[in-house]
Amino acid sequence: MDSTEFTHLLEQLRSDDITRVAAELRADLASAEGEVAWWRATIAVSGSLRRSRRTREASAAAHRAASAVVVAAREAGLGDERRDEVTQVARAAAEVARALVAGDVAEGTGRPLLHAWEPVVFHAA
Repeated sequence: MDSTEFTHLLEQLRSDDITRVAAELRADLASAEGEVAWWRATIAVSGSLRRSRRTREASAAAHRAASAVVVAAREAGLGDERRDEVTQVARAAAEVARALVAGDVAEGTGRPLLHAWEPVVFHAA
């Protein structure tokens, strides 16, 4: 899967999908181990993007992914009372998009970034 396919899937998120991803993200980041794994993955992705000179491409993909989540949330009727949840999911989507551009998903270094998305997005791929 590439970042364009991922963004297309994000455009189809429903309210319960966003809630499920947000809950998985909270669970993943609830422990020090989970948070360290997340940050190590984002640092590895950033390094890979710099080495491959794809940071601009990754930034554009991240923006498209985050925007897709926000639009899907709005279309699903998620209002201001769920803004924090939507923001958390949008930021996580941006990190996944960056990892997909870097190619770090296939290599495994970006794996911790995907865990919350697997039941919602990656099962469809």
